[in-house]
Amino acid sequence: MKKVGILNFHFSRWNYGAILQASALDYAINREGYQAEHIDLVPKRTKPVSSYSSTIPDRNRFADNPEVFDDFRNQWMHKSQKRYETIEELENASFSYDGIVVGSDGVWSYNCTGDFWSAYFIQFADDTIQKISYAPSFGMPVYDAADNIELVEDVKRELARFNSISVREISGIDVLKKTFKIDTSNVVHVLDPTLLVGESYFQKILDVEKPDVSHISKIVYHKATHDPDLGDTLRHIEKEYDVKPENILSQKYNTENDEPRYKFSTVPEWILKIKNSQVVITDSYHCVCLAILFRKKLIHLPSPTSPNPYKDCRLISLFGLLKQNFDQISVNHDSIRNCDLFEDFLHYPTIENELAVQRKLSLVFLKTALRKL
Repeated sequence: MKKVGILNFHFSRWNYGAILQASALDYAINREGYQAEHIDLVPKRTKPVSSYSSTIPDRNRFADNPEVFDDFRNQWMHKSQKRYETIEELENASFSYDGIVVGSDGVWSYNCTGDFWSAYFIQFADDTIQKISYAPSFGMPVYDAADNIELVEDVKRELARFNSISVREISGIDVLKKTFKIDTSNVVHVLDPTLLVGESYFQKILDVEKPDVSHISKIVYHKATHDPDLGDTLRHIEKEYDVKPENILSQKYNTENDEPRYKFSTVPEWILKIKNSQVVITDSYHCVCLAILFRKKLIHLPSPTSPNPYKDCRLISLFGLLKQNFDQISVNHDSIRNCDLFEDFLHYPTIENELAVQRKLSLVFLKTALRKL
């Protein structure tokens, strides 16, 4: 059986989407008859990789029970026996993989990887190992380190060593062509792994884990980044609809000393809360993906303080693929107070037809790339 290593942000201790896309890709490759595992790269950093971390509320990053993500990884991912924390450890390792797949998520964004950029272009592996990208994202329609000429040349050199390349956003093809001067005639636009495996995979997780969620909320929200206007909007929703929106990312509780603390939902609980809801409000790419798979009424509410001027490009690409008008579901705080949250903005029969088509194309790319091993 051919062995495949996978590289992405599987190690997150607060990001549900990063973990679920990693688990989904692991599942998809193993399902095709390969022995796949995540290369357990957990970058050891001395400073934050970018200013993005400063936009994430402490309650989202430092809740009391980050072990819930380890519990999910242990159950739903395959990992290498050895953990790697530095580029040097990767370079000195003797890997026995027939191929390495990088993706999905923002693994080709320098703002996300920083000094570890070379790991996610598989620089450490020699050419006896096939190199495949499945749905990596640049995070925006430009390369965020394009002004670093030396780095651009280094990335270009590593891209030329890939045997099969796909990207998650259509804009990624333009970045490859214009910034790195790559021949993109064989580059494929594919679905995120969560959409590739579809609803059945997440239902399988729920069937096995049987998360206990006693209260079902009609309206749930997942806001990853700081949003100073969120409180007023939530109070308006509660007054207008007589429903208290539930934060599915982290919940507040008080200690015996009456100190406010926070805890994460388990990953299966997070999935189930989306499934059980009627309306999902979020600024998270993968929360949008899960809401689509479970056919929810969906509101995209980006933070007005987001540092990324292209923050919507990832979802614009996705909704274009699904033949839906992204502007109908992406709102600001003023407009959310003047719309009907329970209105059907999305046409799910069209979405499901397009997902079926794109799922087939994405799977053809993955199977074809893996057959070269």
